Amino acid sequence: MRRLLRETDNYSDYREIVANMPKPFGYVNGSLKGSYFINKIASYQYESKSLRDRPILPLILRRTSGQSNTFLLLYDMNGMNRINNYKEVIKDFRQLSNTSSSNDFEGKQAKIDVALAFFYDLDRTPLTDRIDYIKNTYSDMIPELHYLSEQKNIIDAQNFKAIGYYFLQKDENKGGSLEDIVLPLMHRGNEKLFEGAEGFLKGGKFARYNDNKEVNENKTQSDFKKSLIGTVGQIEHSGLGNEDVIKLSSLLDKDKLQNSRQCQEIIAFFKKLRDELR
Repeated sequence: MRRLLRETDNYSDYREIVANMPKPFGYVNGSLKGSYFINKIASYQYESKSLRDRPILPLILRRTSGQSNTFLLLYDMNGMNRINNYKEVIKDFRQLSNTSSSNDFEGKQAKIDVALAFFYDLDRTPLTDRIDYIKNTYSDMIPELHYLSEQKNIIDAQNFKAIGYYFLQKDENKGGSLEDIVLPLMHRGNEKLFEGAEGFLKGGKFARYNDNKEVNENKTQSDFKKSLIGTVGQIEHSGLGNEDVIKLSSLLDKDKLQNSRQCQEIIAFFKKLRDELR
């Protein structure tokens, strides 16, 4: 997501220190006491058994043309199951939103226009089930989620300028994941490289199971598409995980991203969200 937005939609990494960030993220009324990020870090409760845990903090991008004050905060939630983490972020930005009547946040005098989006892999789940999951899980915090549908993936709400969803998939309503978008782009023009990597992965001891999940010592739950990205990525960038491989690999380039239907749909989705902020 980060690479796509940087290379095709005029976003760049935002690397300012907290003190230099605009309010409510940096100084508020000459003090960092009202800073959202400072409060987030200072109030985090570490557990003795989980010292490696940390506050939920985003990767920040800024759009450098058009509306220069449009910031995009990307949160890696590590899957769909950490519902409390999602609700924490929703609560925070509900309080920060200009449309909110909440006075709980110390920096309430520095509110902003907020649009919120859920990004999930569609996997093999029916589209309606994914939409219902969002409604059933988070409508206690955002009642307007009940208006989401297959035909309407962006809505407005009392406490947000816009709320939407986008599901990563291979083809429309046919399931899939991020890998189904990235792999064909990496593969294009590098067929022999991927043919060798596929032969290596399929020629080993372990057999990946799909629907047939009987357990034995030669069965593994590893995802072949993820393994393929990782294997090819190691040739160019040793020791990196798939996230960094996708971010850095020369097998992806601006031309491929601009000519991908799925990638351009994602860009169009973000543009619709930005339009709601104007």
